[in-house]
Amino acid sequence: MFTVFQLRHSSSITIYVNVLLITVLSYADPASEPITVGETDHFYYGAWNGDHLNRLRSGTPYYKDRMPQPNPALATYPRDRYVSLSTGTYPAILYTKPMLLPAGGLQLNADASRGEIRVEIAAAPAQGIDDIHAAPAVEGFSFNDCAPAQADGVELPVRWRNRPDTADLRGRPVRLRFYVRNADLYGFRIAAGGEIR
Repeated sequence: MFTVFQLRHSSSITIYVNVLLITVLSYADPASEPITVGETDHFYYGAWNGDHLNRLRSGTPYYKDRMPQPNPALATYPRDRYVSLSTGTYPAILYTKPMLLPAGGLQLNADASRGEIRVEIAAAPAQGIDDIHAAPAVEGFSFNDCAPAQADGVELPVRWRNRPDTADLRGRPVRLRFYVRNADLYGFRIAAGGEIR
């Protein structure tokens, strides 16, 4: 689902990692994966209701009256929201690596409720050095043709005027460009099966 981004204005973007979630995951069973329920990931892990210092080196309890008890625990988090590329009031433009675009509708996992995200599709040459700044947008898939995403969701549809999906570009080498202002972008995907409803 995730593609490595290149930043055009690196001074206006921040990468956030959810430290609390990483702490929880350090206690989770490494062989288990999150259970996805709707738009939420569920992480089951073991927790203790006592102090970290519970035994002396000899093995005797440090606090004889306060032995920790193990308990199962559950942490929930919005689906696939572990790391975000976040911008403030100064917009940033993010570029993907060149890719062959499958047919389908583009979806964002993002919180753009405070700002906006627009997506542009630019041609990427199959060989040689490609200038990511100068490559023109594919006709009908420019920032100006894109309706801004201004909501919070894990499957926000991206729409261009008169273009319901990316079927016309199937198999072509392209780059996606993301215009992000006051928003958090967690990821994107091309939804199989054509147009997103």
